[in-house]
Amino acid sequence: MSAPTNEGDRRGELTVSRLVNAPRDLVWLAFTEPEHLAAFWGGPGITVPVESVTMDVRPGGSFELTMVASDGAEYPNRGEYVEVDKPSRLVFREPDTGITTTITFAEVQDNTAVTIHQVGVPERFLGPEAEAGFAATFDRLEALLGRWTDS
Repeated sequence: MSAPTNEGDRRGELTVSRLVNAPRDLVWLAFTEPEHLAAFWGGPGITVPVESVTMDVRPGGSFELTMVASDGAEYPNRGEYVEVDKPSRLVFREPDTGITTTITFAEVQDNTAVTIHQVGVPERFLGPEAEAGFAATFDRLEALLGRWTDS
């Protein structure tokens, strides 16, 4: 299933990156375990109840989660994993939006470069709000990883 489109449905790409101070195996774990993903995923004012997260991290497997805004609005999200190359690459498609997301995890000394690249992004999901959302997500990821590596 693909997202509904029409001639006026403009789409683009979005790429965000962050070098995080944690080994790649830990960063992979954060992105592939429900309780960890729920702890950091989402933009400013967004929470993800852990009970809303299901993940079957394998090619053909699926994931679902619900992002909840501070006003209580819920934003369900679901997708199918297309490629899983532990611990370096995840690719998934979201049938409701038509977005394909590739997340790469590259070792840089004792750190990990995380790059999220999305294609087929509807125009309404591009721009400063998306960048702020991913910046907040990366900030929360770094805080989670910091708790793990400080122990």
